Amino acid sequence: MHTVRKDDGPQESVSKPPSSRSADAGGMLKVGKLRLRRGIALPVVGVLLVLVGFLIGMAVRGSLGSGTTFFGFPVATNDTQSSTANSSASNLGSSISEIQALFGSKSAIDSASSATTSASTTATTIEALLESTGDPYARYYSPEEYAQYKARSSASSIGLGIVFSEYHGKAYVVSVGAGTPAAAAGLQPGDFIVSVNGVSRSSWDTDAVVDACQGAIGTQVTLAWRRPTSRDDLGGEAFSAVLTISEITVPDVTSRVIDGVGYISVLQFGSTSADGVAAAITNLAEQGVSGYVIDVRGNPGGHIDQAVAIASMVIPDGTVAQISSKSGVTKTAVDTSKHLTDKPLVVLVNGDTASCSEVFAAAVQDSGRGTIVGSATFGKGTIQSIQELSAGGAVKFTIAYYLGSNGETIDGVGVNPSIVVTMDPKLIGTDQDMQLAAAIDALGTSTYSGTASGS
Repeated sequence: MHTVRKDDGPQESVSKPPSSRSADAGGMLKVGKLRLRRGIALPVVGVLLVLVGFLIGMAVRGSLGSGTTFFGFPVATNDTQSSTANSSASNLGSSISEIQALFGSKSAIDSASSATTSASTTATTIEALLESTGDPYARYYSPEEYAQYKARSSASSIGLGIVFSEYHGKAYVVSVGAGTPAAAAGLQPGDFIVSVNGVSRSSWDTDAVVDACQGAIGTQVTLAWRRPTSRDDLGGEAFSAVLTISEITVPDVTSRVIDGVGYISVLQFGSTSADGVAAAITNLAEQGVSGYVIDVRGNPGGHIDQAVAIASMVIPDGTVAQISSKSGVTKTAVDTSKHLTDKPLVVLVNGDTASCSEVFAAAVQDSGRGTIVGSATFGKGTIQSIQELSAGGAVKFTIAYYLGSNGETIDGVGVNPSIVVTMDPKLIGTDQDMQLAAAIDALGTSTYSGTASGS
């Protein structure tokens, strides 16, 4: 939450009045020069003193109005003392106006109250505004939270080794890197975060969890989590552990040969994932593999341009995806210059395959280029953007929707595999990985015949 600095108001300066017995260059009236009889002079002087005292009192109380001066000295008024409150309300008002402009319509909250001055009320008001838009992914970042977000975006190699996704506003584990602090602590795919460093919440979203787990190498983080039987189960066995932040070396892309098949795992679509997949395809082709299994199970998405580039490596032509926004529908075509292979292809998916990883799977399926194996995907077909606010902080909101290459809806629907194999995600990578076994078997029944490459 951001902190509002409240001014204490202007400091009073006390000036000593000139002596009544001395004259100044301006010719101030000398009481001794009054040509009045002693009996009349004293009451007159008394009245004058009372009048002067009354005027001074009004000046000190600020009752002479804004911008008033008294004998050349500025008068403190209530308007000056409330400047901080008005500034805070103005900042909130400008933030709300910017958010309304982003969503293109008025929300249930039209403007900020002049009494809205605290950081907590600012956050509450903006969060209520975002909730009124109906966007389930909309979120407000305070200035401090946004600074943390930008910091972690530039230091992704440091952490605990967990890839998170989100279900109904609650963060859960989709994958754990081998040899990482999370793996040592026993976290598993499907675990839901309950508390971080002793702070419990009814729902920890992904950004909040990741921000709370930030720190320098060597920083200790206490995590508590539950292990439900399904994502809709609100209970589950409870666990906790102290993890130490370290340098993470788990790459987004890994590959190996399994039974003569080239296996490529894409953990998430990071900024260099396409380069990693291209290198993997080239390396595996040199080893004479018969086909490829691209595994996007547990892949929460990432950079759409990376997903399009990888799709272009295995799909010779056509449309990869369509994006629907307020301005209309935009089609993204295959980049034929990136095409690398026409060998048989299987894409592995599960319920944690989300966002642009679903776009990739749908493109392979719609083009007839390969077979989809596993279980139905998550069904998150939305695209979010983060907009900084002029008064500080930022808001995240949905700006568009992914559609499949044929124009079908992904959000709330997902991608249904051609060969359905349900399996506990905790078995991924073990000798009980029946989805992987089914994918390798499916390569032997592929009927696709490409023409562009022999890789």
